[in-house]
Amino acid sequence: MKKTVLTLVLVALLFTMMSNQTSAGGNIIADKGKGQLALTPASQGVADFKEYNYYYNGMKWVPAWFQCDESREVAIFSGGSKSKAYHYESFPKSNPSQKTVLTFHQKGEDDCGMMKCYSTFAAPGRSLVVFSSNYKDDDRVWTAGHSFVRRAGEAEIPGRDCRMMDRSRLAVITDRRSIYVSESEKGVLEYRSFNFDKASDKPSVMLTGGKSSIDKSKQVETFTFRSGEYLYVLNVSTNERKPFVEVLVKKNGALVQTEKSLSYNYLKKT
Repeated sequence: MKKTVLTLVLVALLFTMMSNQTSAGGNIIADKGKGQLALTPASQGVADFKEYNYYYNGMKWVPAWFQCDESREVAIFSGGSKSKAYHYESFPKSNPSQKTVLTFHQKGEDDCGMMKCYSTFAAPGRSLVVFSSNYKDDDRVWTAGHSFVRRAGEAEIPGRDCRMMDRSRLAVITDRRSIYVSESEKGVLEYRSFNFDKASDKPSVMLTGGKSSIDKSKQVETFTFRSGEYLYVLNVSTNERKPFVEVLVKKNGALVQTEKSLSYNYLKKT
């Protein structure tokens, strides 16, 4: 009798564990409460989003690692792998034409843990440590975060932070400004642009109530924002084999301004 009761208890525990695992999308995950890191994409609520990063090398759009919109400078990392070089391009916002172009190679392996990594890179006379955060959640962080830091032993020393927006959909670096399209907590599209000639944490232009539409035949997602007689239009490719982005400003329907785009980060909702 005791043996039968013990067997039933073990079976009940087994079914409970299987039920909990199934409800978590087939993975054992961390609690999504405050202060907890999700361990799998399925637990984050962003598993159906796909992130694209591209850089225009003067002839065509090529895959990029990340773009860094810093307080006084812009940097773009592209190319690279365990066996290849990384292309690094930066310029001060006060003078975008004054570019610094370097070739970095990674030193050693990535130092990773708890969904974040530190990677060390070297170029002649230069060294960089890149911090990457792969933590994402459905409520706030939708795209990977990066920054340049210094490390002393196990301690992290603040360095150069890369600007990012919560619930970002599109971030574009042009030769004159950085532009962000994101969603509010209620799902309302927002537009922010930060001019290089007046570098500030306060947006030069801030608009809300934007609209998004997808042209499946052209494989383009369009974000539009209206401000009086002006219409701000951002077109981005949804096809990773044909990357491109364009920024347009129209006045009463007529094109009055275009932007020379240098790089972009796009989050596609699949």
